[in-house]
Amino acid sequence: MAPRHSRARSWILPLLLLLRVAPAAAQGQVSITFQVNDAMVKNKVLPGVSIGIARTKKGEQVTGGETDAAGQLKTRLAPGKYYVTYQLDGYVPIERTPTEVSGTAQVITTTLSMMMESVGQADRRRIQIVLNWGSRPEQVKDADSHVVCACDGADPHVFFSTASHRAAGHSAALDVDDTDWGGPETITLLDPPPGTYRYWVHSYSGPPATLGDSDAVVRVVFGDKAAGEYRVPKDLRSRVWKPFKAVEVDRTLEPRVVAFSPEELAAKADVTAPPEQTSRLEESVPAERIRPDSAPARPVRPEESAPTPPSGGSKSEDCPTGTIVFIIVVVVAMIGMVVRAGRKK
Repeated sequence: MAPRHSRARSWILPLLLLLRVAPAAAQGQVSITFQVNDAMVKNKVLPGVSIGIARTKKGEQVTGGETDAAGQLKTRLAPGKYYVTYQLDGYVPIERTPTEVSGTAQVITTTLSMMMESVGQADRRRIQIVLNWGSRPEQVKDADSHVVCACDGADPHVFFSTASHRAAGHSAALDVDDTDWGGPETITLLDPPPGTYRYWVHSYSGPPATLGDSDAVVRVVFGDKAAGEYRVPKDLRSRVWKPFKAVEVDRTLEPRVVAFSPEELAAKADVTAPPEQTSRLEESVPAERIRPDSAPARPVRPEESAPTPPSGGSKSEDCPTGTIVFIIVVVVAMIGMVVRAGRKK
């Protein structure tokens, strides 16, 4: 019969391996919060949104669920690229939008536009442009949406300072102006006349955060249909970003998104400040934003700030409770087996 201490050592080695491998496996996934908001009403969260998450654009969903009363779905995902679908009755769905999951906990804010009938506008023509961006503290805090109407009416430039424009049977309005991460910034044009409408994003809060690191995404909706989705280039360092050249409405009142040509992109037309953007183009950190005519900024929710992992250690917040309980049960069981084996002669 093997000595008692030899039998004990035979159990200790697997135990040590388990304690080493199990937490490492748990840390392969990070905490992700999907936050879904309404495009037209500031701070209106959307419960009951069905979210499906797939690893490939045409592949089966690997996980998902519905948002809770706070408009959130919390899950855990391994870092990488996913394709996420958002659906809610009465809202324009978002199908298979590419979504990057980083190596740390993050909040992914997405905004849904109500169907025209749901807002009593079934007989109107609508162009809606919605901007979302990241919620991590090191990302751009305040990003602005700008649009210039195609008409010759007064104040055609719509943004936070001039939030609405009405002329000749049409209107353009900044419905939501978000000043502290995530978005949305929503601009809606109703019954737009024929012509060219220019749109751009401006980083109001400025450096050191850059638009290229902001995870900004612009979605265009024509009526009740998604017309395009545009993501900011990762290498962009300008404070201005034009996701497309323009939206054009033809003489039949049909809208279309006009993309930049390769030559225009090579000439950096997508990052050149338009003439209407006359301020905050310098590469310096501006003073805290103050808008007398704006609503109070919402407080940053705790879950919107990604926790900073301790250097050189494991991220305890990324280790799920179920895994910890499993490890404890296995450890206790193995200690019991060691004790029982030691009592036998």
